[in-house]
Amino acid sequence: MTDARPSPTLALLRRARRAELALAAAFDPHGLTIRKHDVLRAIHATPGLSHGELARRVGVDVHGVGTLVRALVEADLVRERVPAGGHAPSLTATEKGGRVLGAIDARLRELDAELFPGADGDELAAALLADTTPASAPPQD
Repeated sequence: MTDARPSPTLALLRRARRAELALAAAFDPHGLTIRKHDVLRAIHATPGLSHGELARRVGVDVHGVGTLVRALVEADLVRERVPAGGHAPSLTATEKGGRVLGAIDARLRELDAELFPGADGDELAAALLADTTPASAPPQD
């Protein structure tokens, strides 16, 4: 006999997949992924970050951060300034990077309202993130 009750786990995964597809549609025109977005967001929030500090903040190893930063620099979303004297490079978001974050934020607000109507977004996000750590591997379809 099967349990006829709806599964909150399956419902959450279906909702998450819908959100993932909508977010990909918002990220793709800017060449962003979730990790690139996280890196850009951290750089925008704290200009002058080093690669090491950025890696700690976003939970990616330094080599991975380097790859992500190079992609963001090539897309003109981030500027990397290498000071003389062998000091660590500092990172800042470009004006274009700020505009892209603004567009993504607007789409996220729309998506939050669409996917979670009537819900208190901050409270819901806190509850969903309370017991999570960054995934070590991508989800399997």
